[in-house]
Amino acid sequence: MNTDFSARLKSIRSAKGITQKDLAVLLGVGQTTVANYERGIRLPDTDKLSKIASLFGVTIDYLLGRNEIITHNTGDDSVRSGFSSQADSLRLLMKLFLEGDQKSAKELLRNLQKSGVTIRELYFQILGEAMKEVGALWEKGSLDIWKEHYISETVMDLMRELKDREKKNNTSPHRLLALTPGPELHSIGLRMITDILELEGWDITYIGTNVPAQSIIKAVEEKNPHIIAFSVTMPSHIDSARNTILAIKNYFGNHAPKIIVGGTAFINSSDVCAETGADYYGVSLEDIEKIAEMKAL
Repeated sequence: MNTDFSARLKSIRSAKGITQKDLAVLLGVGQTTVANYERGIRLPDTDKLSKIASLFGVTIDYLLGRNEIITHNTGDDSVRSGFSSQADSLRLLMKLFLEGDQKSAKELLRNLQKSGVTIRELYFQILGEAMKEVGALWEKGSLDIWKEHYISETVMDLMRELKDREKKNNTSPHRLLALTPGPELHSIGLRMITDILELEGWDITYIGTNVPAQSIIKAVEEKNPHIIAFSVTMPSHIDSARNTILAIKNYFGNHAPKIIVGGTAFINSSDVCAETGADYYGVSLEDIEKIAEMKAL
């Protein structure tokens, strides 16, 4: 029985806010095995011991009680979060989503944020990738639509919590109006972008879906945005985007804001701007930031 190992594993696991269940998933073992590690009944093999050390940013010698040095500098920022890689965090989050364990998913994201993972990383590298996996499962018929909707709502709740814990930067001169055209309901990607821009000080007006073109024009008149951003996920909604863009340009003429469109609906499009009448095609937060900095604005 190695009491030093069992006590130290339990201590560093608890300090990171990681449950036995979480650690078991990351190690690829049962929760009972982790419990036995912490009771001193079992000792992990060399490979598992090495992964535990990597996960928590400690030396194997420390785990085994051979010295009192708690941490070592691996040069890997992923150690901040208590997980060996982004893939580990994503795998655990997907497992929690599919199990419907919203509480544990919130705890996981909260711990990652507290450990120094940036909100951009949490949004785009963790939550964004998780939603891509959820979408792929739904398309394959492996996930019922009710669960896809439930996970989407959970992600929106998580985003609100993450955003509320972030400090807003100084005011930016940029103004953006964001929406999804017609009945397009897939908005998480666009909301991620607008959340980050708002935290960076942008003046964001998000008006969502099913807004008539005439009402969008009134919003443009009142808010005077530099950019209008459309997000289109379903190809069947491209026509709605094109018709709305045409209405905006016809009404405002040369004084129309710059319009950017993006989304998975355009994956097979050879010329998105020609197809929709938009000024720019963008697929990322960085695309919008670059457009905002152009002299044309």
